[in-house]
Amino acid sequence: MVGKFEAVFDLGSYEAIEEIDRKRYSDFMFEILEKDFRYVLNGYEYNEEKFKGPPRSIPREQVYDLFSRTFADGESFKRSDGVDDLLLRVSSFLDQTSSVTILEEGDFTESGRQRFNIEGTMTKFVYLIKGI
Repeated sequence: MVGKFEAVFDLGSYEAIEEIDRKRYSDFMFEILEKDFRYVLNGYEYNEEKFKGPPRSIPREQVYDLFSRTFADGESFKRSDGVDDLLLRVSSFLDQTSSVTILEEGDFTESGRQRFNIEGTMTKFVYLIKGI
């Protein structure tokens, strides 16, 4: 890779990722983004028992859990001798600090019924994830 990115507009990538791979995907995004990045994520939230996707449902709690990162959110890092390395932990977390804001939320139920044959409500979300 040539360098890191300052911005991402995600219209369909994250929602195509299987649930079990989303944590790995979000970790990868943090690796390729500049420290003060902007990431716009479009997605839908609906009852997956009624429709399995794609597009796959993106629960808003999941977006906050995977993309809103602070110093306290991370894992403990160990040096090869097994001792916690506080300096490594601090610098690693500071490189991954971000916030999540909902830019838009709209009822997509009728459109979801027509396009995807979804029963029940469907909400479209547009998130702004910012590196801070």
